[in-house]
Formats: sequence, structure tokens, C-alpha cells
Amino acid sequence: MMGVVEAFLLHEGTVRLGAKAEPVELAAGDFIRYRADVPHVYEAIGRRGLSCRPT
Repeated sequence: MMGVVEAFLLHEGTVRLGAKAEPVELAAGDFIRYRADVPHVYEAIGRRGLSCRPT
């Protein structure tokens, strides 16, 4: 779907996510908004679990 945007708030852990061409690393408390109408990734970093809220 053209024009779709995802928002993501990370509560705990570390994650790499966003558009596949430009993923970013987030830590607890970080927020990101990115285009979801292109290939994108979600990748946990480290052994710690994640607590997040896609919005």
C-alpha cells in the first residue's frame, strides 16, 4: 500500500529496524517512524528480550 507509515516505540532492549536500505539502531525509549510501503527489517540485537509498541 503506497504511503503507509509505521511508528515504533521501543521500551526495552536494542533493535535494528526501518527501511531495509536505511535501518537504524534503537535503544529503550527511542521512537522511529518510517515508510512501510518499501522492504523493511526488524532485527533484535543482543541476547536481551524486546519490549516494544508498534503504533
